[in-house]
Amino acid sequence: GRRYEQMLTRTNSFLSDIIRKRRVDIDGDPDNSAGRTKVMLDVLLEVRDDDGQGLSNEEIRDQINTFLFAGQDTTSVAMQWALYYLSKFQHVQEKCRREVLAVAESAGGIDNLRYEHLLGMTYLTQTINETLRIASPAVAGSRNTGRGAKIAGVDLPADVLLMIGVVDVH
Repeated sequence: GRRYEQMLTRTNSFLSDIIRKRRVDIDGDPDNSAGRTKVMLDVLLEVRDDDGQGLSNEEIRDQINTFLFAGQDTTSVAMQWALYYLSKFQHVQEKCRREVLAVAESAGGIDNLRYEHLLGMTYLTQTINETLRIASPAVAGSRNTGRGAKIAGVDLPADVLLMIGVVDVH
């Protein structure tokens, strides 16, 4: 209702301000990102279509909203499935637990864990990947053929929306 519309307006205004400021920064000094890690916003501001046209501020804002909110939903669904499978397969849960504790100990304690320590959690990574394979939070994806395409020997005309079932690709 009304509260949703207020929050949506507030979120869109916040994102629009960030996009506008970053676009001004880039336009004023295109090399100002030298030595700086490129973030998603920078990539969206730089992307161009075949005609050299970039995305509008509204298109960028919509992409960021999709990334933030769809990402949150799919992440929570994936975590729910992972916890379900870990509870169902106690031996897997225990092996993951031992691996996390061993990596934490090698880091000098749980408070010292950093991103690079995740690389040492190979069994946990495999468990997460297997969960995503079995119970993908994204059941389908779509692609537009744009100017047309040929898939498996079949010619597809321009602007055909293809739906790709994740389970079917599996």
